[in-house]
Amino acid sequence: MSLTHIAALTLLLAAPDSAAPDVCGPLVAGSRDRARARYDAGEYLDAARAFESLWRCGHQPRDLLNAVQGYQLAERLAESIALWDDAVAAGVPIDDALRDKGQALVDAARSHTTALRLELAVEGAVVPRVAEVSVCRPGEAGASCSIRRSVALARRGAALQLELDPGPWRLRVHWAGHAGETARDVVVGGEARSERITWRSGQPPRRLAAGLLGAAGVLGAAGLGVSAVGWQYDVTRTAADDTATGIEGLAMRTAGAAVGAASLGLAVSGASLALTTSPRLRRFGVAGLAMGAAFAGAGLGLLIHAADRQHAFDPDLVPDSYCAQSYQCIAGEHLIGGVALGLGGGLLVGGIAGLVVDRPARRAPRHALVPAFGRGTASLHLRLDF
Repeated sequence: MSLTHIAALTLLLAAPDSAAPDVCGPLVAGSRDRARARYDAGEYLDAARAFESLWRCGHQPRDLLNAVQGYQLAERLAESIALWDDAVAAGVPIDDALRDKGQALVDAARSHTTALRLELAVEGAVVPRVAEVSVCRPGEAGASCSIRRSVALARRGAALQLELDPGPWRLRVHWAGHAGETARDVVVGGEARSERITWRSGQPPRRLAAGLLGAAGVLGAAGLGVSAVGWQYDVTRTAADDTATGIEGLAMRTAGAAVGAASLGLAVSGASLALTTSPRLRRFGVAGLAMGAAFAGAGLGLLIHAADRQHAFDPDLVPDSYCAQSYQCIAGEHLIGGVALGLGGGLLVGGIAGLVVDRPARRAPRHALVPAFGRGTASLHLRLDF
């Protein structure tokens, strides 16, 4: 640290505070005196922490500058940068002279730190919206961690850029609304690096599962009702007309069978969603799509073939074989095709639902275009990570 910076800090420490009343309370003067005494005794880390507490309480720019300088003299460059960035992001008014001094100190500190990109990814059906990140030095824990950040998580997660001193660090991530935390030890060297921490939901999508099971029950009742109406239609028509073949009511009975089979597919899908968590749920989703497509394709093919046979059916012709012109065989093909199509449709819906709610975590964007505004200037900052 240069003598110019130390001299500048001495002036800031000796400078009188603003005449405006301090919101930190009647004991603030004594706290500031004790912080100055620690600084004079060479206890730079304790002094910096005391000045930081004063800054966060009263937002006095001199306390901010003293805390930044104290952290740097204590060789805690990451803390000085994080504190300054917090102040700038908060938009607290700082006069130009003190802002220039602080920015010069922080720029000098950045040249001795290493960039660490922390990617926070979330996947599953029930994901957190906020992550509390603590960046701790060896021996630190909880509220004593050097750097703490609250990060809003989008569906794709978030990325956090950190400037850290070379050496060992522990990254702790607490996912808001969920018990426990994720911790990872890293060693920062001289080259920029990236770390990715993924949160996976430990809860199955029970609401969606309940919805599918409820829909399965409704469809099952509807399918049974439609099939009963179709069967009653066949009985009534056959009783009234001895020449009736029963083919006339096939469409209604087939529709009822398809709806009932769809309820079975939805029930299977709902049970899978209720019992499965990430990432196995995605495998169930893929299996549901594959099986659903196979059943639906086979059922559609059978229905098309049965429709062609029904159109060509002539009861006066003598069949070459029993099923060539038998309406029983046509009816059976109709029903099997309807069941396969309905079952496939139910499995497809469940598979799609599983894949949608349990999408895998995607990498946060590795580029950004951020507008920046200064006194009489405007610019765009482009960041590309390789």
